[in-house]
Amino acid sequence: MPKIPSSMLAALLSATLLLASAGCKKDEPQFADAAAAAEKKLEEKKALGENAPKEIEGKKLNAFFPEELEGGKRTFTTEKPGYVEAKYAKDGKDVCVLTIADIVDNADSKDKYAKSTEKIGEFPVATFGKKQTMVLVKDRYQAKIISDTLTHEQRKAILEKIDLKKIATL
Repeated sequence: MPKIPSSMLAALLSATLLLASAGCKKDEPQFADAAAAAEKKLEEKKALGENAPKEIEGKKLNAFFPEELEGGKRTFTTEKPGYVEAKYAKDGKDVCVLTIADIVDNADSKDKYAKSTEKIGEFPVATFGKKQTMVLVKDRYQAKIISDTLTHEQRKAILEKIDLKKIATL
């Protein structure tokens, strides 16, 4: 068996140790930024105490959903504090999903509207991908429509059917 020179063996051993130690480096947890942001929001809310804004009850948002949209019948699918969701289906096929959310504690959601040039009345409109259109009401409530088949203009027209000014009075 041929003898390996000690300098080559030392270089090989050093390279192996470097590779092994690189794999042992502790990375930041995947969601560290999100966790830090949530912690900051919680601290801010605690600091406000009784003056902190409260999320609206989901059932108070139900009244803003039209019974029918684009011929589709409404079925409420989710109701929880600050959030309501309804699905509209026609002839057994989904037309769209409509949500209304109280985003009082979600600055990230509000940021989507910062550069918006499109409006429904006085309220800014934003899109997410090719299937979602949303409107921000009173810098607090977000009405969103998701559809695989409707265009942006059709989704926007549906959002216009919601009494956004009445939502602003909540």
